[in-house]
Amino acid sequence: MKNTIKIGLSNSNDIVVDRSFKNVSDCHATISLTDKGYLFKDHSANGSYINDSFVHNTSVIINHGDDITLSDSYYLNWPSIDMLLGTDNVFAQSDSEVQGYIEPQQSDFVVDDFHTKYKNVVKKSKNLDEPECFGSFNFGAFFLTGIWGLFNGFWWLLVVFIGLNAMNGDYIVEMGSAVVMIIIAFVFGFCGNKWAWKQCKGNCSISDFDKKQQRWSSWGGIIGLISLVIVLALYFY
Repeated sequence: MKNTIKIGLSNSNDIVVDRSFKNVSDCHATISLTDKGYLFKDHSANGSYINDSFVHNTSVIINHGDDITLSDSYYLNWPSIDMLLGTDNVFAQSDSEVQGYIEPQQSDFVVDDFHTKYKNVVKKSKNLDEPECFGSFNFGAFFLTGIWGLFNGFWWLLVVFIGLNAMNGDYIVEMGSAVVMIIIAFVFGFCGNKWAWKQCKGNCSISDFDKKQQRWSSWGGIIGLISLVIVLALYFY
């Protein structure tokens, strides 16, 4: 029984995370049993989530049963924490609370891979393997399609938009190229986040990707609004 347990990729930790979770650090976090309760301390590069709150390089008091996610994908389970801290009898859960839980041996906690053990202990309603921006319209990809594409793995979008803008002379050709650009902009506005994630998956964390696309969408929305105001001003005045 310990007062503090260490969690991370390194084999020196009490809970060793499988190295397939690349965003988890070697010494990612510690959990200590104190007079005030459980103290969670993040030491990582990519941070952790306690329930839906982001924690990075700081200490917070947590409650037994809180959802703990290292980086953006590895779920810690409380049976392993309880066993190592010696609180498994204090906070024993009924069979109705933990479905499908099979009592492990003491040695099982040396290497703790949630995806091969205790698959039914923690039930997640939200898929943390996908960025939150998947369900959002990206105004950056819509209003700044070519430039957005250049910085998100779709450099050819800029070439296409330059080529379409160069098509002038015939009215029908100009209208056709404008329609094509609008269609492309709408498609990438709706689907750009998912396609961009496929381009950078493995090279950045989910949280970093979400922040990047939120910035693109914000700037795209601002530029789009300014453009609309200018167009209306020129039209009416």
